[in-house]
Amino acid sequence: MLDKTFNLVKNNIINEKFSPLYLISGEENYFIDLLTSKFEKLFLSKKDKYELIIFYGNELNTGELINNCKIFPLFSEKKIFLIKEAQNIKNFDNLKSYFLNPNNNSIVIFSYKKKIDKRKKIFSILNKNCVIYESKKIYDNQVFDFVCKYVEDKKYKYEITAIQIIIENIGNNLIKIVNEIDKLFLNINQFDMISNDLVFQNIGISRKYNNFELQNAFINKNFNKALKIIEYFELNPKETHINLIISILFNLFSKLLIYHDINSNKDDFVSKKLKINPYFLKDYIKAANNYSKDKVINSISKLKIADLMSKGIENKSKSQFDILKEMSYLIICK
Repeated sequence: MLDKTFNLVKNNIINEKFSPLYLISGEENYFIDLLTSKFEKLFLSKKDKYELIIFYGNELNTGELINNCKIFPLFSEKKIFLIKEAQNIKNFDNLKSYFLNPNNNSIVIFSYKKKIDKRKKIFSILNKNCVIYESKKIYDNQVFDFVCKYVEDKKYKYEITAIQIIIENIGNNLIKIVNEIDKLFLNINQFDMISNDLVFQNIGISRKYNNFELQNAFINKNFNKALKIIEYFELNPKETHINLIISILFNLFSKLLIYHDINSNKDDFVSKKLKINPYFLKDYIKAANNYSKDKVINSISKLKIADLMSKGIENKSKSQFDILKEMSYLIICK
């Protein structure tokens, strides 16, 4: 998730030793926003040293930016140009001349929320005079460890299930997850426990009817419980989305398929193979007892059909909740 370049940029900010050009790019917006915010906070806190000018990509005139970058700062040590949403810059290639010969009295930072096309000549030029950080998309199986570390770094304790409840009801959007956890921090003292109760009370997640409990209903082959949760979602459609539910269940059954092919009864080994916290291994053992390998394969097929139907393929009238009810019946009861 965090590589040497991320730490390099972070240390540049801490030590105030800057390169003339930075390209903060990639597909995981959380880390892009994190570095961009660190730059901005530093420059705003030291206005006597840095003159900060903020542009937005869709409004940027590249010729104007080049001219401004070449002007020597009058009332500060350096001029800072922070370009947010830089992926929306029109005529990005027009900056080529400046990239070849940047002004060391200016610092230009591009917050570029998109994966760069390294085949383009402009980026090969940037690579010579620019610090490029590429924020790679975080995988679903990495989200849990990321959130745990985030909480630990803030010196809070947590119940493992509380973290899982947050993730399964928000998804893998790190910005949303961190925002919700930061709200939790406001309601407890440091060194206190982030518990299931605290999550239910402060994040607006129903104690009985949530994605975490829906997954448990599938693990235990409890169709009545699954149906009640889906009916609750039908009455409260803003609390989840079919795509998130299918993603959670697809992850569950994909791991069950792997589990059925593991020839080991060592918990640590199995947990590593499944890429899960050992705490949750008991759930997979229970689910594997309830779903044979053939049933798991069939369930994945049903999930794929539900996913297509949710996108309007071979479905003209069923609501997302009707699709979920039918899918649940076919997986749990058949």
